[in-house]
Amino acid sequence: MFQLNWQEFSRRPHIARLPLHEQVRQFHWEQQRYNMMLEYVANSSISSAAAAGAGAGGGGGKSQQDASANNYVENNYIDNYFE
Repeated sequence: MFQLNWQEFSRRPHIARLPLHEQVRQFHWEQQRYNMMLEYVANSSISSAAAAGAGAGGGGGKSQQDASANNYVENNYIDNYFE
C-alpha cells in the first residue's frame, strides 16, 4: 500500500528546494489530500456495492471493498501525481 512519508516527500526535487516551513506545510496538505481521496473512493465503492448487492444477499465484504478502494487510489494517485 502506498504510504506518504516525510523522507520520500522531502527528497522530491520540487520540494527539496523549498524552505523547511513550506515543505512541512505542503506535506500536511498532501497527506490531507491523499486521505480525502482514500475516503472518497472507499465511500464510493461501498455505495456502489450496497446498491448492486441490495436484495442479492450481499457479497464481497468490507475488507475486499477497502482493498479495492486502496488499489484504485494507489494506482491513480501515483500515476497522475504532477501530470
